[in-house]
Amino acid sequence: MKRSMACVALAAMIAAPLLPVWADEQQDIRKLMETTIEKTISILSDPELKGDVKREERRSQIRTTLLGVTDARRVSMLVLGRQRNNFSETQLKEFTDTFAQLVFVTYIQNLEKYTDQKVQILSVEMQSDGKAYAATKVLSKDKEFPADFSLFKDEHGEWKCYDVKVEGVSMISNYRSQFNELLLNKTPDQLIAHLKEKVKENEQAH
Repeated sequence: MKRSMACVALAAMIAAPLLPVWADEQQDIRKLMETTIEKTISILSDPELKGDVKREERRSQIRTTLLGVTDARRVSMLVLGRQRNNFSETQLKEFTDTFAQLVFVTYIQNLEKYTDQKVQILSVEMQSDGKAYAATKVLSKDKEFPADFSLFKDEHGEWKCYDVKVEGVSMISNYRSQFNELLLNKTPDQLIAHLKEKVKENEQAH
């Protein structure tokens, strides 16, 4: 019994210094997300950026805002998984750039439908491996759905997003399964060419 209580006390002493640090990190992440959400909504609601004439300028500003809080290379590495070993450094860079374009043009149309939706940050949880998980909820007049973000601290000490789950579906897992299947019959260069074609198709459609 005494040994058990001693272990509990030791664990508490070890954990205690982490609590203020984690609280600071949670606050930093919450502030990062709030700032990004507010900036994106500001761009979408700006009357000077409305309409097709301003589409490129509007999308360029949104893209810059979102890429600023995302580690595109880490996302690409996770999406490729073990297949990453089949890519040269040049191919990986080209894949990263092309994949970032594909994700953006795929989802930008949904963002541009913004009509006073609200994004509520429900919680920010620190994880034992130094990463963090932020749970949010998107609210509109007729529905709501969860959108949860996974973050890590990069080599510059900045928090970056590397995955998002919308209604429980992970972007990383979704694309990884697609690319694993495509790479059964395609080389890295062929996959990159395929993604570039998809980018063009989506740009023309939107």
